Amino acid sequence: MGWVRTAGIALALAFVASMSAATVHAQSLYVTTSKGVYDSGERVVVAGTVFDAEDRRPVLVKIIRGEDECAKQNVRPLRDGSFFSRPMIISGCGSGSGSGDFNVTATHAGATASSSFAVEGTQQVADSFELRAIKASVTQAQDVVNARMREMLDANLAIPERAAEAYGKGVVEASIALQGVERGDAEAAGEHRTVALAHFREALDLLSPERLSAVTEDIREEQTRVYATGEWFGRLQDLFKRLVDLADKNGLGADQEFSQIQGLLAEARQLISEKKTDSAEESLRSADRLLEATRKKLIQQAEGEDSHVQALSSAADRLESSARTLREDAAGVPRALVKVNASFVLINGARVSIADGDYDSAKGSLDSALKILEQAKRIIESSR
Repeated sequence: MGWVRTAGIALALAFVASMSAATVHAQSLYVTTSKGVYDSGERVVVAGTVFDAEDRRPVLVKIIRGEDECAKQNVRPLRDGSFFSRPMIISGCGSGSGSGDFNVTATHAGATASSSFAVEGTQQVADSFELRAIKASVTQAQDVVNARMREMLDANLAIPERAAEAYGKGVVEASIALQGVERGDAEAAGEHRTVALAHFREALDLLSPERLSAVTEDIREEQTRVYATGEWFGRLQDLFKRLVDLADKNGLGADQEFSQIQGLLAEARQLISEKKTDSAEESLRSADRLLEATRKKLIQQAEGEDSHVQALSSAADRLESSARTLREDAAGVPRALVKVNASFVLINGARVSIADGDYDSAKGSLDSALKILEQAKRIIESSR
């Protein structure tokens, strides 16, 4: 089938020079080997890709010959979904000589993919200074990185993912370079040595105390931002609840604004859980601005309502005072006294409407009371 392009950048780099022709496609998994045919004694590198790059569970890789399991490893996929094993020794596996056909299986998230390769008899390779130099440089570089990795693990220090990826790619390229040495192919071995050394240098640079300190500081700063964003979200959530309660208790209206604020806060909560701090802060800023505008709107409504209540209550007080004066003047004038007493009923009804928040009814009752008092006044004046 040839190499599958969707396998990712890491695998394309790792197997650019020598690739298996027997890659089998499963529904959500690919697997192959660095070569289709190995010499006896060579180590096998298994690689492939998972299609769900977010699923970081390890891939179980096995090399099988007949009924015998020759080797197996658990390999964790990289960020692009690709995975590749450490070089695996299969010498002496199965009955008979080491030559023959082998199968490879990869299992991940319930899916299984398989591939095959062959091993041929050992070829006699002429020794040379160039091949020995390639082998020595690759081996020494890998030993240096291994020592640094062990040092960090012994100190319980986390290894950055980028460093682990660079190290893994270096191991694969080193293995292919050493296989080239075993075959006596100085050109191919030299090319893979160059790539392996570049990956090992990158890994060492990322594992240097200076870089680790910078990474740690970045992580600490990001954790601080996530915490601060969560605190900000909590404050805005509390303010939102208080405004909703205030509006409900006082019959104030801001339904559209409340719906928008609720959506922004829900969006911010989701982004915070995903540690997308920049986007979460943007949503919180929008919610903050809208909360302040809504708060001012509710205050204006409350102040306007208080002013209206005060005006109607004052009008009721003035009418009641006028009615009391006219009731004294209406003594001995029955028609006028009836109207004055009716005005008291209307004024008391207006006060009840004000308390209920029915300001239109209150105004209507006060207008009727005013008209009746004016009629009573004319009756009193005409009777004199």
